[in-house]
Amino acid sequence: MDGLVHQDERKVALAELGEQLASLRLRSPDAVRSVQQSLVRHGQLTAATAYVAGEGRLELVDGFKRLQASRALGWSALRVQVLQVEVTQAKAAVEALNEQAGLTELEEAWLVRSLYRENGLT
Repeated sequence: MDGLVHQDERKVALAELGEQLASLRLRSPDAVRSVQQSLVRHGQLTAATAYVAGEGRLELVDGFKRLQASRALGWSALRVQVLQVEVTQAKAAVEALNEQAGLTELEEAWLVRSLYRENGLT
C-alpha cells in the first residue's frame, strides 16, 4: 500500500459511502456478525478505505463488512482513509489491502474480470 496516495483519515457518514466495488468481495453473514460483535466490544479499530470516484463521491475499497455491521448497529459514520487514485488503482488496492488475509480464488477472479471487462486492462 506504500505506493498509494491518501489523505488524512476522516469520519464519513455511512450514507456517503458507495459500494460499487462490493461485488468483488464475499461477505458471509457469519463474518459480518463477527465484525459487528467486534465493533460493539472494541469500537472501530481500523479505518475503512475509500477513493474519490466521479463527481467527488466516495466509493468503498475496503471495509464492506464494517459498513454493513455499523449499519446494523445504527451507527451514523465510520472512520475512512481516502485514497487519491483512479478506479483501476482502487481495484488493485482491493488486493493490496487484503494481502495478509488474502482474497479467495473467486474474489481474485472477479477482480481480474472487472479490470478486463470494465476497465479494458489486458
